[in-house]
Amino acid sequence: MRSAAVSPCLPTAGRPAIAAWPELHAIAKNVAMFPLELSIRPSDCDTFGHVNNAVYIDLLHHCFAQTLLAGGFAADWQREGEHSWCLHRLSAEYRQATLVGDRLRGLLWLEGSRETELILGFEVQANRQDAGPVSVFRSRSEWQRVHRLSREATTLPEELVPLFSREAGAQPKPLRLSPTPEGLRSYTWIHQVTRTECGPDGFAHPKAIYHWLEEALFDASDQGGWPHERRVAANFLTFQARHDSEFRHWPALGDRIEITSRLVDVRRFRGTWLHQVHRLPERTLLLQDYSTGIFLDLEGKLASGPAEMMQELQFGVSASSEGLPPPRRTS
Repeated sequence: MRSAAVSPCLPTAGRPAIAAWPELHAIAKNVAMFPLELSIRPSDCDTFGHVNNAVYIDLLHHCFAQTLLAGGFAADWQREGEHSWCLHRLSAEYRQATLVGDRLRGLLWLEGSRETELILGFEVQANRQDAGPVSVFRSRSEWQRVHRLSREATTLPEELVPLFSREAGAQPKPLRLSPTPEGLRSYTWIHQVTRTECGPDGFAHPKAIYHWLEEALFDASDQGGWPHERRVAANFLTFQARHDSEFRHWPALGDRIEITSRLVDVRRFRGTWLHQVHRLPERTLLLQDYSTGIFLDLEGKLASGPAEMMQELQFGVSASSEGLPPPRRTS
C-alpha cells in the first residue's frame, strides 16, 4: 500500500509513542469505503525534520482516488480517460505532528453533493499508546468531475455518491479573519510548472500547488528581511495550522505562474497570509489560499510574534520600495 503522511502545527517533543493499530473495521457497508492504513516515507519529510504539510493534501487525494478506483472509476485516473477530477475548495486543519515510522489511517466520508460536486470530509488519525487514535489532520473539500479536454464540470453519475460513507467525523473550524488593513506590502514568487508536478491529465497535482504556496511564503519572509536564521535568533517559529483555498482554474504543464503574497491578519498567537496564484502573462487568477500559522518559541510554547517582524512583513516600514529584493524565480 502506498505510504503517505502528515504535517505539523505543533512540535513533537514529548509526544506519546506510536502503538500498533487495532483491527480495522469498515465504517460503511460498501466495498469502496474503508479506513486506509498508512505509513510515512522518508521522502515525505522536509528540512525541518517532520512531514511536510503538503503531504496531507496528497493523502486526501490518495484516499479519494482509492475510493473511486474500488468503485469502478479507474478511467478517471488514467491518461486515456474522458474525465478527471479537480479540487474546487479546501479547508484543512493541521492538528499534530507526525514523523517517519508513525502509523496512520485515513477516513473519508461524504458531507454532501451537488449536481457537479462532491463534498467530502476527511480525517487522518495516529494511534498513540496511551490515548488510542488521535486526530492529526481534518479537512473539508469540494471536488468536480471535469471533461478532460474542455475542463468543464460534468454532472455526477448516479452510481458515484453511494460509494462514500455517510458516517461523518469532525470538520475543521471556520476560518475567522480581521478586516484587512490598508497599505500591505506584497511579495512575488514566480515558477514554471514542470512535468514531475503534473498528473496524467497534464495538470498540477494538488500536493505540488501547496509546495508552491509554502515556498512563496518562505520567500516572502526572506524578501521582508526575516529569513529563517533571523527568526530563530528572535526565538520565533511558525507551524502550519490551516489552509483555506478556492480554485478557479487549474495550473497546467508549462504554465508560468506568479504567486503574490500578503500578510493580511496578525493575532497574538497566529498570522494569516493571502496567496493569489496567477497565470502569466495575462495574469488570470487561478486560485487563492489563506495560509494560517501559529506562533511558537524555540521550546514549542505559544508565543507572540516580534512586533518589529510583524510590522516589517506587513508594511515594509524599514525598507524603501527601491531597496526591495527582486521576485525569486525557480525556472
